[in-house]
Amino acid sequence: MWSYLRKVLCPCLGQRTATALILLPAVSGLGMISADLMAPAAPPPMPTAAAAPPVVAPVPARPVAVPSMADLMPVRSRPAPAVPPSTTAAPTPQLLTSPSAPTRVDISAIDVAAPLIPLGDASNGAIDVPPSNRPYLAGWYDKSVTPGQKGRTVILGHLDSSYSGPAVFYYLGALKRGQTVTVTRQDGIVVVYQIDGSSIQGKNEFPVEQIYGPSERPELRLITCGGSYVKGTGWSDNIIVYAHMVSWHKATPAEARRPLRHDTPKR
Repeated sequence: MWSYLRKVLCPCLGQRTATALILLPAVSGLGMISADLMAPAAPPPMPTAAAAPPVVAPVPARPVAVPSMADLMPVRSRPAPAVPPSTTAAPTPQLLTSPSAPTRVDISAIDVAAPLIPLGDASNGAIDVPPSNRPYLAGWYDKSVTPGQKGRTVILGHLDSSYSGPAVFYYLGALKRGQTVTVTRQDGIVVVYQIDGSSIQGKNEFPVEQIYGPSERPELRLITCGGSYVKGTGWSDNIIVYAHMVSWHKATPAEARRPLRHDTPKR
């Protein structure tokens, strides 16, 4: 049984209003994307994975051990300890307990330094997208958690635009595991995320639980359109990047002075 139905606007090329339909069942998700838009001359990069990366359970910070007598021996008389290779995930950094809306997203690997605007639900029950005539903008879905809080922060951006060709997330599909994304909050805190992987999901396979479902650690989801372009129906799939928080800090003076990009990537 379907628990509820939600329409969302697809963050695709914005020549016309692009609509998408996501059916959210109680257990799994079904996504259907459609748009009647023009495809770019050169295709954007696409992920190769067709599923979300495996979820790594957060590891709590280890307690500080009480020093033994051996630890109190002079360094020269102590044998060097054996250091086993690490086989576990890094401890989860301290959560940010107070919310603060994000104002910018930076992805150095694909030259993104984008302003963020809040996106809510449109009057028709859709999740809104940034205005198509400002393709350099990305948007934070304001029903998702703010960066650094437990749960999943969702950020959407256009793939391309009739105003500019490539838009802010044109190269999103090129991101690789281990690369970083930073999101700056209104309170000046910079949250650093590490990418776990990316996937390209067919319109009938939208992973609703992996996007909107609960998480025990702070995570990030970056979403744009992708797949193949079919005239009359638009982009067939969604590109989704999965990441988790590895640290946060107060913005340095140099970070606070970083300019935002008000243009779009070049092909």
